[in-house]
Amino acid sequence: MNDMETKMDGVEANMNGVESKMDDLKKGVEAKMEDLKTHLTKFLQEMLTNGDRVVKEIHDEKKINVKS
Repeated sequence: MNDMETKMDGVEANMNGVESKMDDLKKGVEAKMEDLKTHLTKFLQEMLTNGDRVVKEIHDEKKINVKS
């Protein structure tokens, strides 16, 4: 029974290691997402302050403008 307990302790230790790695991975992904969000915000602010349009207008020659 002692060998089985030793193996179970080893499995438990490995599971704790996996959980720790998963937590680290989650924190890394969250940090990357925050970094991406910051860069995107800065990019959009630059675009808007430079006068560039974020949404481009489409000019359709066949489009009929009707005023009511």
